[in-house]
Amino acid sequence: MALAPGVGKQLIVVSCYTRFDNLAHGPRGTEAQRSLYTYSMDPADGQMVLLSVTKDEVMNPAFSRFHPQKNLLYTCTESVAENGQIVTWKVCPETGRLSKLASSDAGGTSTCYLTLDRACENMLVVNYWDATIGVFGVDPKQGHVDTARSMFDPNNGRRMKARHDKHVNHSQNDHSAQAERQADPHSHAVILDSYFGRIAFVPDLGMDVIRQFRYDPEAGSLTAAGMIRSGPADQKALGPRYIEFHPTLPMCYVINELASEVSVFEFDLHEAQQLLNSSLDSLQHASPVIRLVQTIRTIPDAFPGNLNTCGRITVHCSGNFVLVSNRGHDSIAVFRVQHALPRAGMLSMVGNFHTRGATPRHFQFDGSGQWLITANQDSDRISVFRFNLANGRLDWTGHEYHVPSPNFVCNVQPHPEEAAELSDDKPSDAAAVALAAQHVVHGGLLQAALCHASPLACEAGSGTRGKASPSAWIMPMDVRAEAAAFVACAAALVVGTAHLAFAAAGINVMVPSSCVLYGNDIRQSPVKSCQIKEAAELSDERPSDAAAAALATQHLAGGGVLQAGSLLRPGAAAPLPRLT
Repeated sequence: MALAPGVGKQLIVVSCYTRFDNLAHGPRGTEAQRSLYTYSMDPADGQMVLLSVTKDEVMNPAFSRFHPQKNLLYTCTESVAENGQIVTWKVCPETGRLSKLASSDAGGTSTCYLTLDRACENMLVVNYWDATIGVFGVDPKQGHVDTARSMFDPNNGRRMKARHDKHVNHSQNDHSAQAERQADPHSHAVILDSYFGRIAFVPDLGMDVIRQFRYDPEAGSLTAAGMIRSGPADQKALGPRYIEFHPTLPMCYVINELASEVSVFEFDLHEAQQLLNSSLDSLQHASPVIRLVQTIRTIPDAFPGNLNTCGRITVHCSGNFVLVSNRGHDSIAVFRVQHALPRAGMLSMVGNFHTRGATPRHFQFDGSGQWLITANQDSDRISVFRFNLANGRLDWTGHEYHVPSPNFVCNVQPHPEEAAELSDDKPSDAAAVALAAQHVVHGGLLQAALCHASPLACEAGSGTRGKASPSAWIMPMDVRAEAAAFVACAAALVVGTAHLAFAAAGINVMVPSSCVLYGNDIRQSPVKSCQIKEAAELSDERPSDAAAAALATQHLAGGGVLQAGSLLRPGAAAPLPRLT
């Protein structure tokens, strides 16, 4: 069965600065005439081809976020002189064309970060210059960002000391620049914890702290719940910029822009649960849910710290590496993540790798995790590197492309066009398969919920056949498994109710062929009512697409219910959580 057009295609969207005079920092490249460039990437060799350039005049888009279920791209604009705009773009999977769908006022200046909550019902937004953090509703049908539901101001309404029309260049990192940059709060990012999705963390570059909030998705509100220093207590001018969670370990990593250091924090699940259960009055006295356990430098010891500021930090999808961009040293610092106790989650330096350009403000991996694209802001270039998954080295491919003042790289893997129909009426087999296969191939775990596409549907957890309820169709669940997975296995989703998690190379699916799986129970069956001849292949090697499809389809057609067992990465300290 053929997949829908666009499934498996990978687009790379690069945003650019179009005006320099209204920025907090001082780019040294070329002002762009067009703000967004869309490329397609060949996963075989990392080469890219320019597909489209936006015609809509949008000033200084500087951060992008792709919707996990819809072909929508969100960007936010950066200016210290005027409120930012959150722009929603429709992405054409075939042509890469971006069509402006809507625009909303961000409620603050120099908008710099966007985060969708788990249900994609709200967007959390950060405005760097005036430090405000807003929660905005997301239109449930069209997906565009609506008006603000709440706004938190860490400055409590006080006027900022720095003026938008008279301020230091925030690209500088000497003592006088640091003093002015840290005279006011400057929120720089907002993320939700990866366990509950209910605790928000906001690095405040101006105050050297990570602000902690309890997030209420129903009310669309953030309630302050204390703060944590972003580095050692005796150190000044840290400048926390971004924070990222590890995909499997209870750890998170903060990049301190001014200090050129990574701070490693341990996430305390017990304290997090207590914070979520606390009364509203006691939240201001809540204990920190993250604890500093390590700091490590991102540049060579002999390189002057005042000549560098850090840009992005990310955890590789394998969970084995953390990467940081150095602006000034013009390098990517790669760190290996330790998995053995008692140092699980701690970092050790692999090396610094030159970005073949100046001021790597941002970088991004492709969907496979083997190609890294750097946005070299001040040399008007984006560059492609091959990432060695074994040792963490970055090897220059020779592929570079002219883009004026690139500031952000977004990996866009389009969803099938028919996917939107699945929530409203009966999907065709092709649409259901396309949606499922697309989600799996892009690294997701899928749950097939009571799909009408086949009369063989089983009631969830019962192990008996029955008529499915029309209340739910195919619903993508927690996205945790990285890299490409078994594409054709997803075809089996249209046969009946199932919980499926087919893993990629390097991830084992622990489901023995002698097991019949009902609901959450795994029971050994002496009578193999759903015998699968090729099941043994799952634990050893990736079966062919045809074999994988036959395997899953045969099991489901025989009345079986599949559920993902524990998924364990090589070298991981603990298995991923089960789906329930």
